[in-house]
Amino acid sequence: MKKSLKEIAKETGYSLSTVSRALSGSRIISADTRNAIRATAETMGYREKSKNVVIIPPSLWYSPYYAQMIGGISTGLLECGFSSIVLPYLDISKLDDLNYCGVVSLLSGDELCKDWSKRGNTPLISVNSMSNSLNNCHRVSGNDRQGLNLLVNYLVSKGHRRIARIGGTYSLDKENWSAVRRNRIYDELADKHGLDKSMLYGIPMELQSIMELLSNCLERNVTALLVLAEDYMLPVLYAIRLMRIKVPEEMTIVGWYYEKLCQYMERNFFGITHDYIAFGQKTAELMTRLYSGEKAVEDISVDYLVSDPQLICI
Repeated sequence: MKKSLKEIAKETGYSLSTVSRALSGSRIISADTRNAIRATAETMGYREKSKNVVIIPPSLWYSPYYAQMIGGISTGLLECGFSSIVLPYLDISKLDDLNYCGVVSLLSGDELCKDWSKRGNTPLISVNSMSNSLNNCHRVSGNDRQGLNLLVNYLVSKGHRRIARIGGTYSLDKENWSAVRRNRIYDELADKHGLDKSMLYGIPMELQSIMELLSNCLERNVTALLVLAEDYMLPVLYAIRLMRIKVPEEMTIVGWYYEKLCQYMERNFFGITHDYIAFGQKTAELMTRLYSGEKAVEDISVDYLVSDPQLICI
C-alpha cells in the first residue's frame, strides 16, 4: 500500500517538512539524511507525485506587491522541495494542461474557490483573499487587525481625531476582500476611539487627483491621512512634497507602503508593510501539510512589519 509523507515522517522520526525536502532532493537537508529518508520511503512503497505548485496572479503585469509576493512564495516553496509555475488568471484555461500538486491564488476575490471542488482533492491556498470553508480551499493573509491597530493607535496617541482614508477605486471595490476587511476593522476601531468615519476616498492614482484631495482634506481640517493601499503611498508622499505640506505639523501620514520604493522618499510617515519572506514560509509550510494529506487546516495570519520609528522624521 502506498504510504504518505506523514507516515514516512512518523517512521523515520523526522519532521514532515524535513521528509518533504529530503524526498525532493533539497540541498538544505544533508546527504546522509536524504539517503536515509529515501531508503525508508522506498521500503514503505512510497511513490512521489508531482511537486509543482501553480501561482496565479491576476495578470502578467506585476505591481511591486505581486512581484514581491511571488518571489517570497516561490522561495518558500523551493525550500520545502516544491517547484513553482506562474500562470496569470487570464490564462486559467491552461491550468488543466499542467502537472501540479497544488495552487496558490493571488486574486483579491474568490474566483477560483467557487468551482474548486470540480478539481478533486488538489489543495488551493488563497493569499490575501476571502476566507472559505470549502474543502481543499485555505487562506494565508496579512493580519489586518494587527496592522490597523498599529496605525490607529499611533494616530490616537498623537491626538488625531479627524482622519481621512484614501485608496484607489479598485482598492475600495467590494470584491477586493483585503480592502473590505481593512475598512471594516477601521470602522470598529473608529467607534472604539470616537473617530470620524465619514472621510473615505476612492480616487484615480493620478497626481492631480491626489493633490486636489490633499487640498480638500486641509480645508476640512483633516489632521491625518491613512493610506489603505500600498500603491498609493509613493504618489501621496510625492504630492505632499510638491505641495510643501509639512509632515507631521500640517498632516500626519500613516498606512501601507512598499519599503523598497518609499526608501527613496523622506521617511516622514509611520508605515507597515507585508513580510513577504514570512508569507512564503507560511504558504509553503501549509502546502507541505496539505500535500501530505492533512485536513481541516485553519486560516493563517502573517503579522505586518513596521517602519523603524527611529527613522521617522517627526
